[in-house]
Amino acid sequence: MGRKAKYEEKVKSGPGRKAKKQKPPQIPTHLQERDPTFISRRAKKRLNKQTKQNVANEGNLTKQLSASLESIDDNLISGDEQSHEEAETTKVVKKQKLFSDDEEDDDQASDALDDDVMGDDFEADGSDSDDDSEGDDDDMLPIEKASKKLMKKEKQLNKLNEAELQTNIQQTEIFRLPSGQEIEKENILFCLLLF
Repeated sequence: MGRKAKYEEKVKSGPGRKAKKQKPPQIPTHLQERDPTFISRRAKKRLNKQTKQNVANEGNLTKQLSASLESIDDNLISGDEQSHEEAETTKVVKKQKLFSDDEEDDDQASDALDDDVMGDDFEADGSDSDDDSEGDDDDMLPIEKASKKLMKKEKQLNKLNEAELQTNIQQTEIFRLPSGQEIEKENILFCLLLF
């Protein structure tokens, strides 16, 4: 019924009637140095799971490799003639694509040269800077190229917006009040219509 005595936790008395000796200070757990070999329970489970998965994956890889090797052997034995014919057709198709790409590039290059000549007549300074920037495009990263395209689009949009604003300003009608004579004419016409 009274207080329970905790003899194992009993603190020695210090000098004086009610003085008690303090316990030595304890270092908090987050500041204590941990044993480098200590691994938590969850980390152990995680390692076990990873090792099991690695073993299973290696088993699957060996099965896949053996199956692919068998299929390759079967293809080599049965389909030597077919594979040669397919290889020749793919080579011919690739060559045709290469030639067609070269012709398109030549056409585009000649068009670009014609455009440059026309551009020289109208804009001498602007075309030089454009030529330099086109040469730099090869050295640019994809992000830089994309940002350059965005800048060009923004410039075009700004030009279109400015042109639209100018046309809107020109098209706005100026409101003017009717003169006294016009008001009198309207009143006379209105009176005639009523009678």
